[in-house]
Parts: sequence; C-alpha cells; structure tokens
Amino acid sequence: MSLMYSSSDGKINIILPDNHQNNDVQNLVDNISLTKNKDAAEKGTCASPAQVGFQYKCGSSIKKALAYGGQPGLEYKFKYDFFHKCRLVLDYVRIVGAKFIEVQTYIGEKQVGRQVMQSLKVSGQYHCLGETGIVQVDHKIKRNTIFGKKAYQIECGNFCKKILNVDFIFDGGPLLSLFPPSGESIIVKTYGPKGIIHEQCVEQALVERNKVVSFEEGVLDFQYF
Repeated sequence: MSLMYSSSDGKINIILPDNHQNNDVQNLVDNISLTKNKDAAEKGTCASPAQVGFQYKCGSSIKKALAYGGQPGLEYKFKYDFFHKCRLVLDYVRIVGAKFIEVQTYIGEKQVGRQVMQSLKVSGQYHCLGETGIVQVDHKIKRNTIFGKKAYQIECGNFCKKILNVDFIFDGGPLLSLFPPSGESIIVKTYGPKGIIHEQCVEQALVERNKVVSFEEGVLDFQYF
C-alpha cells in the first residue's frame, strides 16, 4: 500500500505493507495542507533553499541530505517488526526525483565532509528527521526568540535535535508530522557537546514516534554561545 501527498516544494511517499490498514496515515495524506516558509530569509544568513531532505546518523557523525532541482520527494518504506508483527518500523528512507543531492557530514561542531550524489537510500534505523522547504540559517547570529507554541526534542546518535515553533501536530501512526503557525517556520536546532552545531528553517518536520525524547509547550528559547 503506497500513500503520497505533495506540495510545491516536494512530495512525500509513505509505503506500508500490502495488508496493513492505517487510518491515521491515510488521514495524514488526505488532509494535510502544507504551509509556506515565508519568513525563512529573515531568520539569519541563509543558503539556497533545498526542497526536501533528511538527517541521519552514522557512527559518531550526523549527516544532512539536501535535495535540489527536478521534482524531489521523500520515500518512507515501513515494514512489520520481526519480533512484534503488529508494530511498524521504518525500513528505509530515500530521496527520489532530485537532480542532485548534497550530503554534509558533521562531527562535534565541525563540518568535516561534503559530497554530491545522484541518489541516496538510508536504512530506517539511522534516520532522524525528515524535512521539506529547508533553508539553512547562520546559527552564530545571536538572537533570543520566544516560541510560545510546542517543541519536540529527538535523539540522533550522539546529538540532540530541538524542533521549535510547532503549532499543529498530525499523528500519522509511526510518523508525526509537525507544522508551524501559518506563514511561519519551524526551527530545527542540532546540539553537540559544546553547543549548537547547525540550525535551519523548515516548513514541515517528519519525526518517528520512537525517536521522540520530550514534548514541551509554551517554550521560551535562549541562545547561548
């Protein structure tokens, strides 16, 4: 069973086992109207926006995959857990339809690698966060921002990711789809041992339920250097 929804910035395809019926995921596909990342350029010094992407762990590093050009999308393939037949787990995630994919590698606070490739498929156990409408932000610009909405923290290898300014949460079973207030952006901050490694604006974040560490409301976020 394959479910798909799309926006001007890319599409997301969710593949479930053929005999699986999940009304939550079907509703996710049928009812979501993606917001626009209108204020991303005002959040800091931004690079060219990527249409879709995801972040994943590899050993002691964290990797960011960013898709550019073409009609890119994210494909999430789920399977039944071998030991718990009624539980879905992520089999893989991959980028499809992009002209090229950039992968940035970070260890600690330092970017140590950069690659460009034509295709990328990552095992589900290493996936951390899916994103659409991505704009990278210069996290060295000092600003304290009040986010009175909701926030999530998720684990990604040796790193912690904080997802701020969440207004609407759609429960898609194994996936949580997070959206900002209309006309605004979700802020994703990645923390290492010595502080923020990188920061970006996204119009939507996709989080696996089993990767969530904490859920917060009425958040006031202070930036430290």
